[in-house]
Amino acid sequence: MLLSKKYIKQVVSSFIYLYPFEKPRDFIDTVICAKYLQSKGIIVQLCSLTPAKNSEIYLKYKNNLVTSKKIDSTSYSKLTYMPKECIELIKNYPEIFYFYYFYNFKELNEILKIEKRLHLENSFGFKYHYLSKLLY
Repeated sequence: MLLSKKYIKQVVSSFIYLYPFEKPRDFIDTVICAKYLQSKGIIVQLCSLTPAKNSEIYLKYKNNLVTSKKIDSTSYSKLTYMPKECIELIKNYPEIFYFYYFYNFKELNEILKIEKRLHLENSFGFKYHYLSKLLY
């Protein structure tokens, strides 16, 4: 990434989180890496894992799919902002609207709590000292 920045005007690095086997420490490490690249002028995107139908991970964890009003879909807004009729369609037809779903896993709520405390929705606008409190 950093070498690319030397030759390419605008470099973008994307990170994916909320894997069904992810641990809070994995998430924190991802954020630290993303923040470091951002400090070097790299444009950083942090996106939640969205199920891709018939992918290996989807087939393995498809019974753990849930919707959430707390998590943005990678491509679409939170369900909170939708009419009730749309929400019902999404919940009744997960095989069509799978991109509104997420994998429910043991560490999900803990990772979401960390994400909320770090205010990641504000373009990584969180304070470094908070990370050190989480890490040590």
